[in-house]
Amino acid sequence: MKSSTKSKPAVEFKGYETPALRAILRDDSAPALQETLQQMLAQQPDFFGWQPVAIDLSRLQVSAETLAWAEILAAFRAAQLHPVGLVGDSEALRQIAQSYQLGLLELPSGMPAAGASAAREGPANAAPVASAADQAARHAEAVEAARAGQASEPLAVAAVQSFADTMVIDRAIRSGQQIYARDRDLIVMGVVSPGAEVIADGNIHVYGSLGGRAIAGARGHRAARIFTLDLRAEIVAVAGLYKTFEDGVPEAFRGKPVQVALASVDSDALEIRPI
Repeated sequence: MKSSTKSKPAVEFKGYETPALRAILRDDSAPALQETLQQMLAQQPDFFGWQPVAIDLSRLQVSAETLAWAEILAAFRAAQLHPVGLVGDSEALRQIAQSYQLGLLELPSGMPAAGASAAREGPANAAPVASAADQAARHAEAVEAARAGQASEPLAVAAVQSFADTMVIDRAIRSGQQIYARDRDLIVMGVVSPGAEVIADGNIHVYGSLGGRAIAGARGHRAARIFTLDLRAEIVAVAGLYKTFEDGVPEAFRGKPVQVALASVDSDALEIRPI
């Protein structure tokens, strides 16, 4: 006798979206990339924790075919990052993505195509990301200005983008939890505990203590900002640019109401300013 019970398929596919880190290469040298990533790991061993990463070549002047892709991918994996795709739409990138079994993702809205921003961004051998020393120097200047009570110009970022909706979380975010506000701003009406993560494609507002990780502009929105009444974060990021506090938030900003944003639309440095 035949069974009337239909067997379930071995796999079922459904949409599942999560923001990947966008790694904007600024040096075509795989050893330089490896050195930068290892410096980040030396400061905080669990900095990345096998997060997915999309590799963006839009700031390089060289052709994608000339890059040492095996070494580049190995450098990311050695830093506990999982490459999942390339950013762009050229046929060369498509072929490379296929060769290394990677996805092909669209360039975020408003960003230039490969090589288009070379004159504005500086020489092709600039560091892959803003160096820890550069970020520390900029941050030290901001701290000294705050301590001295100096007035500073407002953050000069891109025009504010309006989102159709806002996600409001009317509770605390506990350690180990992750909240993602896709295509919207995120408002947390409570504490973000250490070890928690809040992510938004738009702005993040935390009306309480902000511990853990806060990632605004997760899909490349460079005008996004992070606002909190009490900064105690481990990591803050806007549009893929990170600032870590492995030694704790500087005294000038710790426990105080602040905003975090890019210094300007073309900047590769985050700035923290009092609200």
